[in-house]
Amino acid sequence: MQFCEQLGEYMKQYNISAKELSDISGLSPSVISRYKSGRRIPAADSEQVSMLAYGIAHIGISRGEDTLNADVIRNTLYSCIADSSGYTKHQAGNLNILIEALKINTVEMAKAINYDPSFISRVRKNKRIPSNVESFIRKISSYAAVTYDSKEDIRIMAECMNCSTDRLETVGIRQLMLEQWLSEKNTETDSAPIQRFLSEIDDFNFDDYMRKIHFDDIRIPTKPFQLPSSRNYYGVKAMKQGELDFIKATVFSRSRKPVYMYSDMPMEQSGDMSRGDLKSF
Repeated sequence: MQFCEQLGEYMKQYNISAKELSDISGLSPSVISRYKSGRRIPAADSEQVSMLAYGIAHIGISRGEDTLNADVIRNTLYSCIADSSGYTKHQAGNLNILIEALKINTVEMAKAINYDPSFISRVRKNKRIPSNVESFIRKISSYAAVTYDSKEDIRIMAECMNCSTDRLETVGIRQLMLEQWLSEKNTETDSAPIQRFLSEIDDFNFDDYMRKIHFDDIRIPTKPFQLPSSRNYYGVKAMKQGELDFIKATVFSRSRKPVYMYSDMPMEQSGDMSRGDLKSF
């Protein structure tokens, strides 16, 4: 049984109006009306199904139906959603791959196929299910096949569907191939390279990667890096002492590289220091 039929059966059996169910469940009357007419189907794992089940059970019990159970009603509605659509996360994933690979403007596409852009966005996230999945897929396939017909677009489609570009030469064949690909439900049989890449990314384990490159074996220096020490000297006498300290440091250093010293001490005073103090050194 279709979801809309089962919901209508519950509402008819317990004489529940859309407004009454709205007041108890918390859903708006317009949403319940769309569910009942089949224009919209909630996602199988959505909170809306639980809210509907609670509302139906609450109203039924208030009218003497003591055997009603919200969990039973919810599970029944869940099964009807699966029968009504059969729309899987894999199908939503393929739709996302096509839109992103071709850089499809979803606003323009929604306008062309008579859907609300926000609805298509929710379908892509698997938060909404088209009431007629086959019609939804057919319209998207037709739009993509006609609108995206350049050689590069056809190459991208072929890569998504893992087929040769020769098979997608005509619009009719492209549409048919896209319909078949967007209708695929079994992820195990999918061999499209983009889908495989996304699947591998989901399974990537960073800890395993770090062990693979032996990151734990990399030795980190235990001795902290130290900046060269510095000392300030003020006055002519102190500056003379500074030059002596510099010369001592260079003499006792093991490095044989050239060393340069810059000083703003007057040459005559520096010369006095060289003739006198260096002799003592």
